[in-house]
Amino acid sequence: MSLRVRVADCVAAAAEVWRVLPQEVLSRRRTADVVEPRQAAMLLAARLTDQPAARIAARLDRDHTTVLHGLARARERAARDDAFAARLDAAERLALTLAARRAARGVP
Repeated sequence: MSLRVRVADCVAAAAEVWRVLPQEVLSRRRTADVVEPRQAAMLLAARLTDQPAARIAARLDRDHTTVLHGLARARERAARDDAFAARLDAAERLALTLAARRAARGVP
C-alpha cells in the first residue's frame, strides 16, 4: 500500500516545525512568521502529494499563482538558507510520519 500524504499533513507539519498554529498557516496574514511556514507547506505539498498547484491552492484557500510564487520562494530559500532547509527536511519527515500514522489506523 502506498503512503498517501495530504496537503493537511504538510500544513500540520510545517506549523509544528515553525511553531505556529495550522490556522495561522491557512490565515490571510502575510507576516514573515506565517509566510515562511506557509511557503514550506506549499513546497512539501508539491513534493509529497500528487496534487497540482491549483488543487494545493484550493486546499490552502489561495490562488494557484500564489502557490506557484510560494513554491519558487521556498525553493530559493532552501537553496541559500541552511536553517530553512533543515526545518523543511524536519517538516517533510513529520508529514510522512503523520501520513503513516493515519494509514496505520486504516484512514485513507
